[in-house]
Amino acid sequence: MSSELKVIFTTHSVLEAKMVCGVLDSNGIQASIFDENMAVLNPLLSQALGGVRIVVRQEDFPAAEKALKKLLRTSEKAPFSGSSSPFSEGLTKQRDVPEQVVSTETRVSPDRNSWGALIVIFVFLGGIAIISSKASSWFYEHTIGYFSIYWTHRNPPPLPRLDLSNVSPETRAGVAQPINPLLKKAQAGDSEAEYYLGWKYYFGVDVPQNDSTAIVWIQKAAESGFVKAEISMGSFYAEGRGVAKDGQRALQWLSEAADQGDARAQFYLGNMYRGVKGIPQDDSLAFSWIQKSADQGFADAQDVLGFAYENGRGVGKDYQKAVEWIRKAANQGNARAESHLAYCYMQGLGVAQDYDQAHLLAEKAAWHGNRSAQYNLGTLYETGHGVQKSRAEMYAWFLVAASHGDVAAEKAVADWKLRLSVSEMADGHEMADRYNDRIFAITHGTILSD
Repeated sequence: MSSELKVIFTTHSVLEAKMVCGVLDSNGIQASIFDENMAVLNPLLSQALGGVRIVVRQEDFPAAEKALKKLLRTSEKAPFSGSSSPFSEGLTKQRDVPEQVVSTETRVSPDRNSWGALIVIFVFLGGIAIISSKASSWFYEHTIGYFSIYWTHRNPPPLPRLDLSNVSPETRAGVAQPINPLLKKAQAGDSEAEYYLGWKYYFGVDVPQNDSTAIVWIQKAAESGFVKAEISMGSFYAEGRGVAKDGQRALQWLSEAADQGDARAQFYLGNMYRGVKGIPQDDSLAFSWIQKSADQGFADAQDVLGFAYENGRGVGKDYQKAVEWIRKAANQGNARAESHLAYCYMQGLGVAQDYDQAHLLAEKAAWHGNRSAQYNLGTLYETGHGVQKSRAEMYAWFLVAASHGDVAAEKAVADWKLRLSVSEMADGHEMADRYNDRIFAITHGTILSD
């Protein structure tokens, strides 16, 4: 049975949201930030949607509320603190995520966002001069208030390096192993233990977070021929994570793993030769490695192989073969492939044009968080192809895609908000909020998609 999510805190500040998550984490409560991207990409739209929300599982809500109320009481007593804590307006009453999502308890009141006077901020040698009483109030709330938090929580636990919900179940299980037995195995030369100990240091689980120590242990495992460690080292050097970016060393480590027949390594190596990682482009070699990975059933490779056939990259153009490979990946539930196949049906590439199929596939990929599918779904509702034409539904999906960073959707939102009626925009925002909540729940494993 899936665990229901509850909103525990709302704010318009991503920084404050991360602080609150750190407090909850220190109390052993798993919390997630929702709508963070929208707050960064489009602050005004974020405020219309209710700001940044922190959600916890239903069973954790009482403990989370207690922890934040304790923080509230403590921060009110801290040096530099004013008459109210900067957290006081963000703590919410218990609320289901899928229901009303535009919070009436946001941190910054509408009056403070509709500036009645010109605010001029001069920054000179670290000094800040603020003009207008409203600006002064805002400045206090966003600076002195934060000093209160830092004063009270001078030594907070390190935030997780990555959201562990985004890594494979196997890696999560490896990192969750008790530290002492794992350390003994690693010190005895067990490659798998060395690998997971390295990731413990990378994530900061049971040990202080330390990139250098993480790399030392993972490299030891890689030098023993442990394939997962070889892939990790290749990724580190390709992206410059914990080490200086070095395309040639990335190529070397990925080649070691690919030569052992690992499908994921073969796919990554193929991508290196596509020129995406600073290596001279070689479409033929890229196609060869991606083909080997796809033949082993690796869904990402199958989708990219379809792209190669569609665009003639390293092989002659063949739309039928493109669709064949894309469909194989889509049948495995790969969201990017589902979106890709939907596009083929929309354009009639390698298949007969079929807007009904395009709609079904785009919707499936959209619920799994694919922003291109979310945008394409909006265009289908705009034109009425495969669905009943609806400007509110169109706008909702453009909003969803924009909140996930789709540039075309951001432009569409900016264009349509000048052409829609008030009721259409309101309906679109309400639907977008519900859709984003559902997408969040699906992609974080709290509910299953249809």
